[in-house]
Amino acid sequence: MDVGTSRFLESRIEEIRELSQRINAVRPMLPFQRLPRHMKRRVMGHTSKRIPRSILEQHLKQQAKGGLPKKMKMPSRRHRRRPKNARAEFERRQEGKSRWLETHLWHAKRFHMMDKWGFKLAHFPNDKSWRACWRAATSHCLMFDLSYWTCIEIVGEEKNLINILKRATHESCEANVCDAEVLQGKKEGQLVLFKEGEWPTGCLGCVKVMWKPINGEEPRRIWLWSHPGAADLILKNLKEIIGEGQEISAYVCDGEMNRFRLVGPLAMPVLRDSLMPYESNNLPDWLDQDLIQKQSEVWQHLRNSSNSTAGSIFGLTVNSVSSKLIPKRKKSLKRDDAMETDETCESTDSQLWIQEVRSNVSSSADLPAPIILVNHPAPNEKHGGGWDVITPKKHGIQLWLRMIKCGARVGALRELQMINWNLLNLEDLCFYPDTILGQEEEEGKSKQERIKFEALPPAKRIGVPWFSLPWQQLLNEWALTKGGQFFVLRDSFQLKIASNLLDKDADGKLESFEVSEGLVAILVCLEDGGSLERGTVVCLPHSSEDLLKSQEEDAKLRNLQRQLQPEDGVKVSEIYSRKVAGFVVEGGFSFHRGCHAGVAFVSSAALKELFATVEWNGHLQMIVISKRCPLYKRASVRIV
Repeated sequence: MDVGTSRFLESRIEEIRELSQRINAVRPMLPFQRLPRHMKRRVMGHTSKRIPRSILEQHLKQQAKGGLPKKMKMPSRRHRRRPKNARAEFERRQEGKSRWLETHLWHAKRFHMMDKWGFKLAHFPNDKSWRACWRAATSHCLMFDLSYWTCIEIVGEEKNLINILKRATHESCEANVCDAEVLQGKKEGQLVLFKEGEWPTGCLGCVKVMWKPINGEEPRRIWLWSHPGAADLILKNLKEIIGEGQEISAYVCDGEMNRFRLVGPLAMPVLRDSLMPYESNNLPDWLDQDLIQKQSEVWQHLRNSSNSTAGSIFGLTVNSVSSKLIPKRKKSLKRDDAMETDETCESTDSQLWIQEVRSNVSSSADLPAPIILVNHPAPNEKHGGGWDVITPKKHGIQLWLRMIKCGARVGALRELQMINWNLLNLEDLCFYPDTILGQEEEEGKSKQERIKFEALPPAKRIGVPWFSLPWQQLLNEWALTKGGQFFVLRDSFQLKIASNLLDKDADGKLESFEVSEGLVAILVCLEDGGSLERGTVVCLPHSSEDLLKSQEEDAKLRNLQRQLQPEDGVKVSEIYSRKVAGFVVEGGFSFHRGCHAGVAFVSSAALKELFATVEWNGHLQMIVISKRCPLYKRASVRIV
């Protein structure tokens, strides 16, 4: 049977020819579109690095002909963290809103960072607990970076500088700033500053005072180390006191120095193994052979002895710490041959006081550098003592790494606050509610507590929702102030009388305590268990029954406490069955005392009323009621 194959092909020959031409024709395809199906990726259309290298050059040429903008690839994190790029980023960050400290790159890998006081600071470590840091502070060495503190330098004649400091404070708060050893530059002093003529109100904050040692006829210099949250107000107040026509200058040493704090009994052994005194015959222009010899003798005495005068200041010149790194981590320990002696060594000068020298040595980390060592005593003569190290710029990070390799553990803001609270070092805390800094900190804590409370479902919102502490309202109810500005009592003489009355000392007489207004800082320690937190109410006991066992608050008053807020205008005395004396600003379990304790501020009138209950309240105890528990618990108190 003939199917007509030839005739069929002849009729379809034109269609076959056209189909073959279309198959063999070169289509305008992109290079990556010609790849086999198993090699194609959708992302190749906008990401060139996904294209195989064999056709990548072809693709880039075709892309350039199309006039498309060249896309810059985002540098990888590994590229950004290279030492050269990290240093460039660090320099750029010095002009931003949140400045970086010299140890920022080390902290950022190991700590949770936060924006605070214009700096990017470490908040808390990611791998250490508070217990480990407390153990280091009491048995080993705990280290903090305090380089965010502000150093204000004042230059002028000695009598003019003393006059300025006296006008900026009050004689009852001068502490040791006018002592002979402080004026000679041998010790570091402490000073509470006020607005001129506004004492006891108008407190600005506390500063550390360092005088440059007397050297010839040159003008005297003072360094005032201030908290960064109060530095602007302090500098403005000082310039107003200085006024015009006086040959006195005051300016901020912004970013010129680092300050590290070492706390613990092994602070000096860590410094002993970390610092390398400068020993060379080729002295820089700014160094003197006699000064080097004196510094070397003092350093040998310090490193070989186990004691030093509290607050003493020593100058030292060290080699570049980057020239000799410690190859292996170790733990610095006290030497068995350490000398136990009451003999103290003389303080030495340091070229760190000279701004030209600071600028010169800050140009490179490989140059010898002058530093200053400051001994800070233990607040309670047991824990918390150690050393501060002040170094020029760019010489801090290598020394920081060496001290870590010598066994120092690093803490952050949270650990520093806990250390200061346990040791009652309130001046370094932002606790005082009569300062601008304290009010800002309290406002921030109130906001955080409110957000945390409102984030819970209604059934889980336990306790009294008091977030802001009504200090002004409390004093108004005690008839201490009538809408005026309240203050915290800082008169050392009156605080000593109050402490003697609490201790039932023979020198303490109720008539001698003449303060009838203001707040007094006290330490509250629970006697029968329980917990303390911010906002816990401190009250006066009604009778001896309140001290025998815990009394429960009235149910109706407890409901009012949950419903009303201080800003609603309600009187505190109307919603508590006991007289409210004050509030706890910081509380928790104290490792130093082995119980729950807290720092509170109470009205001075309530304190005088407490002293009058000594007949039936022999130990002069008070009672507290927390936000979460409706029980009044007894607590012992003492003046801070």
